Amino acid sequence: MHNHAETSTAEKYDWALALCRELGLRRTRALGEVLRVLIEAKNPLSLADLAESEGLRDSCDRATVYRLVTRLDEKGIIRRIGLHERSSYYVFLFLGEHHD
Repeated sequence: MHNHAETSTAEKYDWALALCRELGLRRTRALGEVLRVLIEAKNPLSLADLAESEGLRDSCDRATVYRLVTRLDEKGIIRRIGLHERSSYYVFLFLGEHHD
């Protein structure tokens, strides 16, 4: 496989959806949007950032976003990082990438 930096957003998205399917997560529009937003993000995002993002704001309630993020975190597709005591931020993990 090639360098992570050369992997396109579309390739990461397809990989993440395939992994979700393998791990038993149902593919929904909301799941796809959460993944897309996290994959395209340049920085870690909070739940509020995700819930207010363009693709989710009008189509998904915060509880659904929270549930999806929790499941993706549990399955190791995204990672929760605590940058501040009061809020958690999330990053997409591609093939074991790590974010410091």
